Amino acid sequence: MLSTEFLLTSLIVVLIPGTGVLYTLSTGLFLGFRASLFAAIGCIVLAFLPLFVPTGTATPMTHMLVLGLVFMVMTLLGFLLYGGLANGFRRYVLGSPRVAKYMQCTFAVTFAALGAKLALAER
Repeated sequence: MLSTEFLLTSLIVVLIPGTGVLYTLSTGLFLGFRASLFAAIGCIVLAFLPLFVPTGTATPMTHMLVLGLVFMVMTLLGFLLYGGLANGFRRYVLGSPRVAKYMQCTFAVTFAALGAKLALAER
């Protein structure tokens, strides 16, 4: 029922950084692990799942339900992984004053450079 193509495609869709991943990473970095549980399944799934239902299946809805559940579990595990990694990075940065100071300086220099570039840009 579950093809290798479906599992590989699902894994790629789950792990590619999109808006959900960016949201999960940012909330994990700033608010911690509990706040990073964002496992929303977008409308893309409605166009994605039917591609893996074989034609002539006696129960296509059951097949889609199984595919959808597998995809949701994969997405949940992927976002838990992203949230956990972001939280671990957050704890590392907050626990090390040297790393925190370095990151603050890096962000300050980056913003100053972007501001200078904007100020010197022609309209």
